[in-house]
Amino acid sequence: MKNEGKDEYTLKHQEEVIRESVRMVPYCMNELQVAYSELKTLLESESDLSETEEYQTSTAILKDAEVLLVQ
Repeated sequence: MKNEGKDEYTLKHQEEVIRESVRMVPYCMNELQVAYSELKTLLESESDLSETEEYQTSTAILKDAEVLLVQ
């Protein structure tokens, strides 16, 4: 964008958006880790509900999240 002669305000704004985005990734990963741990603990304590649709859906969500957290 700098080489294209874009307005300086627009460039500064875009740079700020990029910086905010970079800061959000670790925050979101941390929030995902917390939610993952809480859901895993809850499912472990409520194994008597393992036949319910909600329990099975939650287990599938944990598996999906685990893939993201391993990276």
